[in-house]
Amino acid sequence: MNIEQMKEYVSQRIDSVENKEVNENLINTNGILIHFIPENILDNNPIDWNDIDHKFKIQHSFRRLIGLDTRYSDLGDRILSYTPNNEYYICFQNGITETFIHPIENQNSLDGRFNYIKVENLFYAIRDFVEASKAVHEKLYKTIPPYQIFISLLGVQGTYFTSFDKNYVTTIPFPGKNARFEPFQLNSLTDNIMPEIINGIHYGIRATSQWRQNK
Repeated sequence: MNIEQMKEYVSQRIDSVENKEVNENLINTNGILIHFIPENILDNNPIDWNDIDHKFKIQHSFRRLIGLDTRYSDLGDRILSYTPNNEYYICFQNGITETFIHPIENQNSLDGRFNYIKVENLFYAIRDFVEASKAVHEKLYKTIPPYQIFISLLGVQGTYFTSFDKNYVTTIPFPGKNARFEPFQLNSLTDNIMPEIINGIHYGIRATSQWRQNK
């Protein structure tokens, strides 16, 4: 799968979240959608959900993304882990992993009228998902690198971004419905890609919006 095919695939998955295809009760007003996509897609259906070892490897790898009320479904071409009603992750048989987490906005801040996103909070979700995906690829999928990581912010129109670590706040509301970052390439499952992702997201936000330093 090349980059353009991946981007089209992510667009389809964004539509899936917006249409609540995973579950009609999914709260999708805003959230972060992340994809971990191997360039060498699998066609051998490596996951057997009836295999206790396979089930343990997936659940243990994604243990930071589940709750006590998490429900699992074997849908044939994918394993769905759904936590009512604001997040899920999916392990597709072809090696693609996906998560959606709601909410990412903080309500009624920045003078009491506007929603904002603390950028650092995004990194916790991204780190947990990337590390889980790396683990399940190493232990179960056995895929060949490289991998592309796609990060999309959904339902963020009218939102502001603020960072305490980098000391900035955007000064105009985000104009688009969704924010999509260019993919980040992971060349080895042993690499730490988080510094690149952190710098890339900060750069992307400040390059596309007016901002000022926090007082």
